[in-house]
Amino acid sequence: MPGADSMSQHFCIIEDDGIPRVRLRRVNCLLGCRDGVCIGNTDEETIETSDSLVFDNESIISNGIPTINKITMFKVEKRSFKVIKTKEGTKLEEDSSKDVPVDIDLLLIYSKGKLVSGKNKKQIRVYPSDLKQKVDGISEVHLVDDENPKYVVNSKKDGRLFGLIPVSYDSTHIIDANNGNIIKEDAPWWTTLVM
Repeated sequence: MPGADSMSQHFCIIEDDGIPRVRLRRVNCLLGCRDGVCIGNTDEETIETSDSLVFDNESIISNGIPTINKITMFKVEKRSFKVIKTKEGTKLEEDSSKDVPVDIDLLLIYSKGKLVSGKNKKQIRVYPSDLKQKVDGISEVHLVDDENPKYVVNSKKDGRLFGLIPVSYDSTHIIDANNGNIIKEDAPWWTTLVM
């Protein structure tokens, strides 16, 4: 029964003095359990490291097994990433940066140290921390896949119209996730008059 206070056991990986160890933990399941298997997030944050991942906005499959963990970690090109399950969906964060988390709106596959789009198998070579070099004032980021994987980056900017009148405006940038090129920028027409 969802919301019931039921206890469930989970295997999780814990680092003791830098050595990963598998531990069995009893945790309170917030969404209830079915046949002894947790079907939701627990109130204890569990972290798993993976060699192979498939994830989208609803689920995470780690090493071929659906994961019950809130956070799954992986590495691409010496960068550490976290895939985080939330009530709103799945988010991608770069571990070392404090950037805005990326909402995942496509199927992604991580294998052999590469992150690729599940739809067209194009490699993602631009990562969340690279976006702040392209766009200032980032407020929200989505990773989507139409023909090619791309980031939709929303930002909020402040300035002065004609150098006198304070204004704020929102803009949207579409950035290719493979090469980092800005494909499109949408902002109010009058932003060219903002200093």
